[in-house]
Amino acid sequence: MASVQQPYAHAPISILEYASPMLVAEETNPVGRLRYFEVSIFNMEVRWFVQDNADHPYFHDAWAQEQHVLIKGYSQMSVLSTVCERFPRSQGFVVTQIREAHTSN
Repeated sequence: MASVQQPYAHAPISILEYASPMLVAEETNPVGRLRYFEVSIFNMEVRWFVQDNADHPYFHDAWAQEQHVLIKGYSQMSVLSTVCERFPRSQGFVVTQIREAHTSN
């Protein structure tokens, strides 16, 4: 009996799947203010298409390389929730880092 391989079986583990204890501890923000977080993300499907010298049917080739997106939230956990909705792993997105962005006012 042939086994069916999951399309992302060899994809890097995303922080979306396993939130670190640091993220859980960050869940409550005592100041209660919105902050900007920089999310580093790429698309594994696009990366595979680019390696095969082909275009992904939906996403631009730029997603093969790590992109940096600013997302506003109260904590890393709230940003993680937003990222899961906007960039689903089921569509090939892999988040490599979420960190607070230092912006000047």
